[in-house]
Amino acid sequence: GARTPTVQPSPTPRRVAALQPRIPSRLVSLSGMHTWQKDYCAPMARGLGLRLERMREHQWRSQTTHIVASQVRRCEKILAGMAAGVWILGSPWLEESHSKGEVLPEAGFDAVEPAGDLFEPGSLAHWRRRRENLGEGAFEGRRVGLIGRFRGAPKRPSAATLRNILEAGGATVVSPASDTGPLDFVVVPEEANKAPATAKALAESGTPCVAGAYVTDWVAYPHATLEDHFLFGTSAPPALLEAQRARGEQT
Repeated sequence: GARTPTVQPSPTPRRVAALQPRIPSRLVSLSGMHTWQKDYCAPMARGLGLRLERMREHQWRSQTTHIVASQVRRCEKILAGMAAGVWILGSPWLEESHSKGEVLPEAGFDAVEPAGDLFEPGSLAHWRRRRENLGEGAFEGRRVGLIGRFRGAPKRPSAATLRNILEAGGATVVSPASDTGPLDFVVVPEEANKAPATAKALAESGTPCVAGAYVTDWVAYPHATLEDHFLFGTSAPPALLEAQRARGEQT
């Protein structure tokens, strides 16, 4: 009998989804919440298909895309999130998304700065808008030295927290003892007796030396002057002065 011709199978078409631009996966971190508030918010986030950060409170992780805060505190996670330009939202974003059964657009759910002098009004959203418009973190392109022993306290962050905030904002943090390249500024402990000889040598050579609060205020007060944070008689050279001024711009 006649042979049946073999039909070559059609090449499998690439899935249309593969050609679509991939939306980066959201990683949500909860901040400023009591245990009962976390127990309330976490199931809503998971039910919406959001990945939830499980690390301990206040610690920043670079993959975080959204921080949901019931109370905004001046902690590492919030300051690093600001420096990185991620969304910092109030818990109503999760609640209303949960009630609608879908993840709602973030616009309109920005967290609000607490009363008091810990943040400049509008600063939480400022850095995210700046990231959207300019593609830059708060410290983009800066080379920063970090030396000395820092006493961790709310107004005086630890060396690890300072590093995390700077790197979240796009800075390269180096040890001036082992890296001899030029530095935009070097962060040293405020107590002169705790600042190593390296810091004083850098100051004498003209490298700006600043206290840790320079880093936190750079983020928390995008329009404030920062002259009070310079140490050992140093000051900001023209390029750093311009960067300090320009950080308040969004376009």
